[in-house]
Amino acid sequence: MVIAIVLAAGTSSRMGKPKQLLLYQGRPLLRHVIENLSRSKVDKTVVVLGHKYAEVAAALKDLPINIIVNRDYASGQSASVKAGLKALVDPDLKLASDTGRQGVLFVLGDQPLLKPETVNLLIDNFMRCGGIVAPYYQGIRGNPVLFDISFKHELQSLQGDKGAREIIARNLQALHKIEVTDPGILLDVDTPKDLEVLSDQSNIY
Repeated sequence: MVIAIVLAAGTSSRMGKPKQLLLYQGRPLLRHVIENLSRSKVDKTVVVLGHKYAEVAAALKDLPINIIVNRDYASGQSASVKAGLKALVDPDLKLASDTGRQGVLFVLGDQPLLKPETVNLLIDNFMRCGGIVAPYYQGIRGNPVLFDISFKHELQSLQGDKGAREIIARNLQALHKIEVTDPGILLDVDTPKDLEVLSDQSNIY
């Protein structure tokens, strides 16, 4: 079983406005991410919101997701990681103990070009190998990254505006590098320039 935790609580300070709601191909950026996950082998999706959460949640209201509000979003990405993990105590989300491998896929809320096929490749490799599974495009690591649930306590120990990079660095023996053909794992939309690159498909594919 694999649950996706979408990290989408930030203030979008470099963009100057909530990037979760920026329109790409007529739909909010975050919707693209969630819709792509819905077409993958992910079992359930948790979306962690924070800044402007009511507006963002309204734009997602018809999607089959669980929304968690991280009120401590200003302290950095680690707070959203922890909020997402806490959601797993919910009976509807709790990873079962008798279903084989159990994993958590951390997805950035601003990667609308991430392909469902890429997510499936990560999940398939995780089911075979466990550990930590990360995608690489032309040798460069991108997102999302899939963690076995055994890393939960390490993930909960993160502080400040940090993702899971330091946990990967401490556990290289458990890391499975998956080379993919999806440049969408490297493109996250942080600035107006990133949005221009996203809109110009010829710069990406």
